[in-house]
Amino acid sequence: MKHIQLACLFMLSGFISLTAQPDSKPLILIESGTPNASIPADFQKRFRYTYDNHGNEVAAYIDLWESNQWTPSFRDSKTYNQANDLTFILGQRWDAATQTWIDSTQTKYEYALSGHYSLRTLERYTSGQWIKRAEEELIYTPSGQLAEITSKIYNPAGALMFQSRNTYSYDNQNRVLDNISESIFNGMWGYTNKVEYQYNSPNPDEYVSFQSRWNFVTLSWSNPDNKTTRTIRNDSIIDLTQDFIPGAVNSILQIRQLNTEGYKFKQESFIWKNDQWGIYNGIEFDFNPDQTYHQIRYYFTDAASSTPGALFLNLKQEFLYTLTDVKNALPMSQMRIWPNPVSDFLHLQTDDTSAPLNSFLFDRTGRLIGQYGNQYSIPVGQLPTGEYWLSIEQGGQFQTIPVLKN
Repeated sequence: MKHIQLACLFMLSGFISLTAQPDSKPLILIESGTPNASIPADFQKRFRYTYDNHGNEVAAYIDLWESNQWTPSFRDSKTYNQANDLTFILGQRWDAATQTWIDSTQTKYEYALSGHYSLRTLERYTSGQWIKRAEEELIYTPSGQLAEITSKIYNPAGALMFQSRNTYSYDNQNRVLDNISESIFNGMWGYTNKVEYQYNSPNPDEYVSFQSRWNFVTLSWSNPDNKTTRTIRNDSIIDLTQDFIPGAVNSILQIRQLNTEGYKFKQESFIWKNDQWGIYNGIEFDFNPDQTYHQIRYYFTDAASSTPGALFLNLKQEFLYTLTDVKNALPMSQMRIWPNPVSDFLHLQTDDTSAPLNSFLFDRTGRLIGQYGNQYSIPVGQLPTGEYWLSIEQGGQFQTIPVLKN
């Protein structure tokens, strides 16, 4: 069965989701952009992640490459309940003037008895107080299927500005039959859009969908605006969307293909224009043998280019897992540690004593062993012999150093 795509109201910091990754999770993600019509200059962005003993992401940082150095920009701190469900995210931005982290956003989660999250609330910190800016409430069927989503948007003063909801119905095989969208008009719920699904194949992931709009004059559903046909062939998923609205783009073809080794995934989108298919954008995923992400590349057409229809690499994301990757990517000369190899205590020394020091010790799998606040001697005598890595943060600077325990 296809997955329901939920509209995300909570795009806080652009962190890429790592929940679909296997047990081995990246510590670093480097994002690089190249100049084109929409991105006027090169840029680099670095995402840093830390995890708890259960593999939950507990902190994520965004750094920007500016003036030949990494500059802190944003960070998320995450809290989980005893069931390892995410319950709270605190987003903070880096204030260069005061050299401190400033509260920016907070997201709260509540869960139903079934274990599904049922309420998500986003608040922004403004003028010394938290103001609600968005809310999403979910209701599920007794069998655990999503039945209804209600979304609310609030203005900067915290007053309700917009409200919408989506309701879903299913057949006896738990396949979606329709998805109806509504919004509040003059204090009353009114229809806006509807998507209906038909299944003509034994494969439950193949379907035909029709999207219609609500006609406020005739108070009835219009004829379908577009039709999407999903076909699955071997390792390819093919979506063909055909528009029925005069003057609109006639068709969009999306092809997603996994290679036979399972280490590469490719997605391309085409537009039917001037009686021919023209490439529109593309994404390539490279995986490591353990199915973790290695690299993701995003390609787009550039309208300003002298080669119409050609794809250009606009964005690249590289995931770093290994000790060698991390230590080579993040130099910081002012930090020194000794002895290394170490038996009992690991000592840290830095040229800057004005900023607090935060250290995180990980084993080779990326599991967090210990966290140390402003501590310059770290006890390691109780640890088993082997290779570890020490992640150090001070004043927005960051470095990960390999440590060998005797």
